[in-house]
Amino acid sequence: MSEQRQRSLSTSGEALYLVLGLQKTCTLDDINKSYRKLALKYHPDKNPENLNATDKFKELNNAHSVLPDASKRNIYDSYVSLGLYVEQIRTDMKTDADDIPIIQQPTNTSEKTRLIGDGRRAYT
Repeated sequence: MSEQRQRSLSTSGEALYLVLGLQKTCTLDDINKSYRKLALKYHPDKNPENLNATDKFKELNNAHSVLPDASKRNIYDSYVSLGLYVEQIRTDMKTDADDIPIIQQPTNTSEKTRLIGDGRRAYT
C-alpha cells in the first residue's frame, strides 16, 4: 500500500474497519467475529516465520481495542485517530489532576507566619 493511500485511510476514519475487513455500519457481533477469525490467522505463534503476521496481529489488536467500545468508536467515527489521541490526553490529565494536592494560599499575616515558622532551619 502506498504511503499516500495509507495516509488518506488514517484520516478518513476507515482504517480500523479495513484492518478487520468490515464496513463502518458493522455491528459489535461482526467486529468480534472478524477479530477472532483474523487473530487466529495472524497470531505470531501460528506464524513464527512470517514477520508480517506479527505486525498485522498488532494492527488487529489496536482495531479491536477501539471498535467494540461504544464511546471510543463514536469518537473514532467522528474525529478519527486524532480524536482518540486527544481523548487519551484528556483522560490522563484528569487522572493526573486527582493526584496533585491542592495547596491553599495563606490569606492573612498570621497564617503566613505559621507557615513560615520562625525562619530558622532545623537540621537533625
